[in-house]
Amino acid sequence: MTYNIDAARSNPIFGLPATELLVDDTRHSWHRMEVVAINRLADGIYRLLIDAEEGSAPEFISGHYALLELSDGLARPLSIASAPGSKQMEFHVKHIPGSEFTTRLSRAMLVGDTVRVAAPLGNAYLRMDSPRPILLVAGGTGFAPAKAIIEHLSAISDPRPVRLFWGVRRMEEIYATDILNTLVGQHHDFAWLPVLSEPDINWCGAFGYPHEAALAVTSDLASYDIYLSGPPSMIPAAIDAMLAAGVCRDRLFYDNC
Repeated sequence: MTYNIDAARSNPIFGLPATELLVDDTRHSWHRMEVVAINRLADGIYRLLIDAEEGSAPEFISGHYALLELSDGLARPLSIASAPGSKQMEFHVKHIPGSEFTTRLSRAMLVGDTVRVAAPLGNAYLRMDSPRPILLVAGGTGFAPAKAIIEHLSAISDPRPVRLFWGVRRMEEIYATDILNTLVGQHHDFAWLPVLSEPDINWCGAFGYPHEAALAVTSDLASYDIYLSGPPSMIPAAIDAMLAAGVCRDRLFYDNC
């Protein structure tokens, strides 16, 4: 059976039951790319770095996602974790039990392997012409597109204030502390807050879900552009909470929930 990109929305990255995809080539512009690195970021979470084999990588805006296809045609949508302007693209992949795609990527993929990428896809891309401050609400590997947005804004010295609320179960799942602390020093007005849903007894920081923390500590939410990225349980709840707090729907950016 062949699926188009709409079928990708039944993937757990976007919030519905897991489906591995076989892709209709006629609907996408594909780029052949080579795996140049794959490394473990945290327990069950991997960083994949790929490089354009010929010509340039797909053009995209920070916050977009891509369709990543393995050699046999098996594919998954993955958020892009790198800023645009490079021949390389970065992805953060969580191993999902029962998923052939994530099992192969985390346990069998090798440097030098070839994959194909279709991009840009999605609606949660950075609005470059907006003057509004930016609020990023991320859960788990939903941090990937948030990272791309922050790095992009920092690289171009964008003046907009940026706040990131990153939700995970436990602190050891915050796998980019060094990167984020570097960005705090590079961007003139960036701050981030980890939010734990299963904190231990010694945790003194924010707990619960990232959108709850954002609502608790952010004044004048309605003035922000708000980007949501994360697991299925988070996105609908975050949307409802933001709307209830007075945020306009057209200032909420996310991919299918």
